[in-house]
Amino acid sequence: MHTLKDYCLSLILNKDATKHIDPKKYQMVISAIAMNDHVDEIISYIFRSIEYQYINAKVVPQDHHILEILSPSYCVDRAYEYLLFLQNDHEYAHECEHLARIKA
Repeated sequence: MHTLKDYCLSLILNKDATKHIDPKKYQMVISAIAMNDHVDEIISYIFRSIEYQYINAKVVPQDHHILEILSPSYCVDRAYEYLLFLQNDHEYAHECEHLARIKA
């Protein structure tokens, strides 16, 4: 998991790949990572979203499946959803979960 965590963080921090990412989302995610707020939970949420997507498609996720989906925009979007979930004191938990499932 440590290597996957590093890989995911490198995707998020890749400035060249942020051209297609909403600056508001990116700033919120970068701020949380810079403050070391919930980094492990964010990464876990990203991987749970991928896992859910494949399980929902009745496919057992393997390493190559995870790498196919991981991109800077995917990681930032999922991280942003998780941070919104925390920010809203879990008030909109079902909406964040739904967004994670349909955008996955």
